[in-house]
Amino acid sequence: MSDFTSASTEYMKRQIFKIQEVLIMQNKLFLKAADICELLEVKQTSAYEIIGNLNKELEEQGYLTLRGKVPTKYFVKRFYGVEDTCEIPQEEGKEWFHA
Repeated sequence: MSDFTSASTEYMKRQIFKIQEVLIMQNKLFLKAADICELLEVKQTSAYEIIGNLNKELEEQGYLTLRGKVPTKYFVKRFYGVEDTCEIPQEEGKEWFHA
């Protein structure tokens, strides 16, 4: 495996464990801009833009949305490509929150 692939894989593992850590601790059904800032390491303006785009997608599918918040499950699905948070590999000794 090349150094780039190895580094990329390690980065993704760190990101997955990072989102698990935050969501496990907070057991949140919805994420706010501050949560997205922390998870994606983006500025607040970008976080609100992400929330707006995700909420627009949900509205187009017929769902009701809350301004400034996005459902955690939908965020995980769109950013990490998993339907169920249980599909994200678990760090040993940690349980995943089921909403």
